[in-house]
Amino acid sequence: PTLGWDDLPPAVAEAPAPPAFAPGLYGIVDSAEAALALLRQPGLPLRHLQLRCKAPPTGADAAWHAALAETIRRCLPVAEAAGVTLWVNDHWETALAAGARALHLGQEDWAGLSPAQRNRLQRARTREGVALGLSSHSVWELARAVGLRPSYIACGPVWPTTTKTMPWRPQGLDNLAWWAALSPTPVVAIGGVLQPDQARAAAACGASAVCLVRGLAGATSQALQAWQQAWEEGQTPRPDGEAPPAPDWPHPSLAPTP
Repeated sequence: PTLGWDDLPPAVAEAPAPPAFAPGLYGIVDSAEAALALLRQPGLPLRHLQLRCKAPPTGADAAWHAALAETIRRCLPVAEAAGVTLWVNDHWETALAAGARALHLGQEDWAGLSPAQRNRLQRARTREGVALGLSSHSVWELARAVGLRPSYIACGPVWPTTTKTMPWRPQGLDNLAWWAALSPTPVVAIGGVLQPDQARAAAACGASAVCLVRGLAGATSQALQAWQQAWEEGQTPRPDGEAPPAPDWPHPSLAPTP
């Protein structure tokens, strides 16, 4: 099923076909220095890297946006040379102006856009091939995201996480498997991924990628190869003709209000 946004119907008919999404490891960093250190590692197994640069509590002024644009411009050619898709979180107008071609938005970010901003973003997808990834934390958020035909939909938090304060319960592997089985869009596992065996489990659930945030901190080339090996092990194909088991119904993901 699909859901619309506010009083608008689902936009599937108007949304462009998304660019192909490469399966594998998806890193998230918060600075140019961290991004470039990773991207310059020989044999980097990451397929995706997201710049998640949060604005200061006082707000993002022109100087902050200029610095973000410079960060994006520095990282784009290095990511391309490494065969990594560089995603930019939240600040989509600055990202597009800096040449980014892959954006990630939270549901609250899309909901906060004006009709004119949504139209502009959709034009960038249609005319320039800009890729869009969306977050989801519940079944209804999944249904809303599907209506926009993004390149991927993140499912999280799969495990407990401390990188964000949020009202959502951990999805667990059961909800992740349901997301992956029922979504027509590639699903990315995110939240609390700290050990390679979690990447193996996410791949076995059918996730198209797994996000490393804290699990990426200080990771050496050898450590990243261990993550990649675990991911590949989780993707062991089933014998010909054997269907995957039907996923259980998803459990509630929103914590009750005290």
